[in-house]
Amino acid sequence: RISTGAPVPDGADAVVQVENTELLESSEDERVEIRIRICSKPKVGQDIRPIGFDISLGEKVLSSDERLGPAELGLAATVGVGELKVFEKPVVGVLSTGNELVEPGA
Repeated sequence: RISTGAPVPDGADAVVQVENTELLESSEDERVEIRIRICSKPKVGQDIRPIGFDISLGEKVLSSDERLGPAELGLAATVGVGELKVFEKPVVGVLSTGNELVEPGA
């Protein structure tokens, strides 16, 4: 088996999703799959995407003011960005020390 996004092994011309397979035999510790059954007939090129298929050259993938979460970090890694300049959102408080503040409309 290969994980999503992993290189396709040499000589392979299709990928069968794990949901379309049945595990028949594994090692005693269940770490190695020895035999599987493929439950659907694959077609040449099935579920194989060429490098750069989903993002065009020069396409903007993240904005400078975008909040970074797991999806955004994964996207950055996908396009080969290993480091990002970030800043923490500031916390602001207002403290009045005189009479310069008035009620709205006053």
